[in-house]
Amino acid sequence: MKLQFKKGTVFCALLLFHSQLFAQQTTNHQFTNQKKGAQMEIVSIEIEHKAAIRNLYENIMNNRKFELLKGLISEEYTGISGRKGPAGFQEQIEALVKAFPDAKWYADDIICEGNKVIIRQKFQGTHLGEFQHISATGKRVSNTGTGFYTFKDGKIISTEIQTDRLSFLQQLGVIPTDLKSL
Repeated sequence: MKLQFKKGTVFCALLLFHSQLFAQQTTNHQFTNQKKGAQMEIVSIEIEHKAAIRNLYENIMNNRKFELLKGLISEEYTGISGRKGPAGFQEQIEALVKAFPDAKWYADDIICEGNKVIIRQKFQGTHLGEFQHISATGKRVSNTGTGFYTFKDGKIISTEIQTDRLSFLQQLGVIPTDLKSL
């Protein structure tokens, strides 16, 4: 049996095939553009988070501009003592500044993934006031650590700071550098 097609039928079939192919390409292109747009939005948010952390260290903490914390720390944030919001964050920094009036923080590396920011940080200061029941020693300390920050709606909702506490206490003279002497 031999199939016979009318010229119009073949033309319509080709037109239908071409339109389906075009529709598929357009859909793929739109999906690719949506994906690129979402990726660009994520990158933009990550850049904003990094800039916020850099501002926190370089401007707010080092220049003691604590009034700017309201724009950066969420009311959801809970400090070590259980105090909420910007005041809970400020309380921790002020305790360090009271004990180390010349305290400076340095943001060495900042890595961001979505709403999480990890920072390699450095703290330096001279121990001129009581800190965690340790009387002033007059000694200068330099300590490194890692900070973990979580953002929500553009503000910090939680932090966790891990530092080299042994070295810190050894620099203050509270713990001997030669641990064998203990």
